[in-house]
Amino acid sequence: MKYLFIILLLSFSSLYSQNHRKGIEYTYDLSKIESADTVTWFGWDYSHLIINDHKLNLQDLKTKWIPYWYDSVEDDGFGSKRIKKQFSGKVFLHDPRTIQSLVSAVPETKLVDIYRAPINIDSVKYIVKNYKVSGGDIGVVSIVSEMRKRDISVIIFTVIFDMRTKEVLYCVQANGKAGDKGSLGRFYNKGLVLAMKVFTKKF
Repeated sequence: MKYLFIILLLSFSSLYSQNHRKGIEYTYDLSKIESADTVTWFGWDYSHLIINDHKLNLQDLKTKWIPYWYDSVEDDGFGSKRIKKQFSGKVFLHDPRTIQSLVSAVPETKLVDIYRAPINIDSVKYIVKNYKVSGGDIGVVSIVSEMRKRDISVIIFTVIFDMRTKEVLYCVQANGKAGDKGSLGRFYNKGLVLAMKVFTKKF
């Protein structure tokens, strides 16, 4: 019976992971997105990240790898260029600092605390509500939740929100499969790109 339970649990986990890689949509108010004239891409919020990888050098995380991931996703075409394309016809603004800089105030030890509960859609709403942004119509940000070596996953929430009310209008939670050969940076960059591909297919 014990082994049957383990098999069922593993099967459920595998099925959930597969569905998760297809993306989980949270739709609240698409009409505000459609009627917006301007969209601001805020980039990546790593301030809520949990990274579970014993090979990680803490001193390199904020000074080396997070900047590397930002540049690499841009180079792969799934940063500002792709977001601009997704919102073709709207005035596109890019603010790469306001939200991305939030990670600088987070201790490295918190980013690798694997016993901390990962974010969910409810905490995403709270996070967005507390962003110090102003002006514009709608904002877009990708909040990185987890990077996991054990199942080679990168989980992100890409959020479209009302910049005036800080209300979440649309969100896709996606699990990108990591695992590219080379450095730690390339390993997780692949997961980030694949997770963003899920968002661009969904929205």
